[in-house]
Amino acid sequence: MRAIVESEPRSTDHPTAQRAVGRPEMAQVVAAVEEAFGESSSDLREKRGGVARMLVAWLGWYEGWQRLSLIAAALRIRSGGHISNLIRAADEMLRSDTALQQYADEALATLRA
Repeated sequence: MRAIVESEPRSTDHPTAQRAVGRPEMAQVVAAVEEAFGESSSDLREKRGGVARMLVAWLGWYEGWQRLSLIAAALRIRSGGHISNLIRAADEMLRSDTALQQYADEALATLRA
């Protein structure tokens, strides 16, 4: 059913909260990336940089439709602008890095299960 609904452009007449029903929350995104990378949530939130953090930001934005401020709060980062940079970097890396693509697929499978 989701594929049928998402095949058409979404109207912006309704708030995002109503349009994003069934989308994963940030806690679910963090847990999925933890499972894919085999890291703890404290490692994801407290380590500087890292591919796993980048993937959390990317999945939170594209799969969860979360605001930058919510993604930043989940990763304990003060700047929403830094989250934009993480998402952009993940977009570039996902084009060529097959290992990161595999981690992303594992996390997506967890989120959609």
